[in-house]
Amino acid sequence: MNTLDQKVIEMGEEIFRLYGLDNLSAKIISTLYFEPHELSMEEIAESTGYSLSSISLKMGPLENVWGVKRIKKAGSRKAYFYVEKNMSNIMIELFMKACEIESRLTEKYLPPIIEEYREKAVDEYEIERLSILENYCSQLEGFKQLLEVMIELLPEIQSNVARENK
Repeated sequence: MNTLDQKVIEMGEEIFRLYGLDNLSAKIISTLYFEPHELSMEEIAESTGYSLSSISLKMGPLENVWGVKRIKKAGSRKAYFYVEKNMSNIMIELFMKACEIESRLTEKYLPPIIEEYREKAVDEYEIERLSILENYCSQLEGFKQLLEVMIELLPEIQSNVARENK
């Protein structure tokens, strides 16, 4: 990898660490994002300087949350990986997955907890706790609505960006 490519990867690593990724995960995402073609796990290990087993351990979570795509090529037993090159789509997908998981857990656990607090809250602490839980549910609903608006606006924004880049 030449010096200029290395600078690009390092910049990407720093950016992806801002989103809470550990060093290796940030390096993998940065490597895949700025690589025009899919890479095998061996190529990712060589490019990042980490072992194949370390790369392998990180790929599952990166596939589940960060939109890393696993590709099988005809005639090859290797797995190849690719990241979409549209940051807006990646971030929307990331937020949607997180919101979906959070909503599922919230819907599973909070209604009976809130109901029990409503029945049993007698002191100021319990009443405040109930208020926090109810506000949390409302805020999560608001976030879902925000995501829906973002998704609706995304094609227009991407079109404007594409025009500006011409």
